[in-house]
Amino acid sequence: MKKIIIMLMLIFSSLTFSGDLDNIVFKDQKGQVKTIKDFKGKTYIKLWASWCPTCLYTMDHTVELSKEKNLGFNAISVVSPTKKGELNEEDFKKWFKGTDWTALPVLMDNQGSLIKKARLRGYPTNVFIDSEGNIAKVVTGVISTKKIKEEMSKIK
Repeated sequence: MKKIIIMLMLIFSSLTFSGDLDNIVFKDQKGQVKTIKDFKGKTYIKLWASWCPTCLYTMDHTVELSKEKNLGFNAISVVSPTKKGELNEEDFKKWFKGTDWTALPVLMDNQGSLIKKARLRGYPTNVFIDSEGNIAKVVTGVISTKKIKEEMSKIK
């Protein structure tokens, strides 16, 4: 029974979600307003939380991915202050400044709009955005950098 439940969770975690992200407004660490269209092209988003040990354990990989040149896609991360147990915006900024990951582009979704659109069930969650700014795929849990690149290569 346990194996069946795990299989169902894996199937549902890789379902394709549709919907454009035009109406979602993010803020970067400097307070500048951003939208998904500001990233021009395909984008990989890691949804994470400061309290999530798995997210923090994989953060170095996310930073390295975001620094890679010629990926063919953008790599960013998003947190949702005050949502799902996350710190408020100011406390998150203070906390983040004290980490080794400040090179990582982190956007704040203060309304929690992306976690709703992606139907977030747990952290980390990987959101794959197509070149039109639509959610092409959502995968919950840790996935390798290799797998991220493979998934992004399938998306137009």
